[in-house]
Amino acid sequence: MTVATMGVEVPCTVDAEDSRLRVTLHLPSMLSLMSGPIAAIVEKQGERLMLDDKADRTI
Repeated sequence: MTVATMGVEVPCTVDAEDSRLRVTLHLPSMLSLMSGPIAAIVEKQGERLMLDDKADRTI
């Protein structure tokens, strides 16, 4: 899969389990300096996706 961050397409892999996602971004050297803020955004969005999924299953 490819995602875009800061106008640059970045290859990544996503491993999904029942209660967590593991996202690995393959950042080019230019973006590696921003790895902390990028990781925080990915983590926040991943948590939102997991919570949205759980909300959809609740009846």
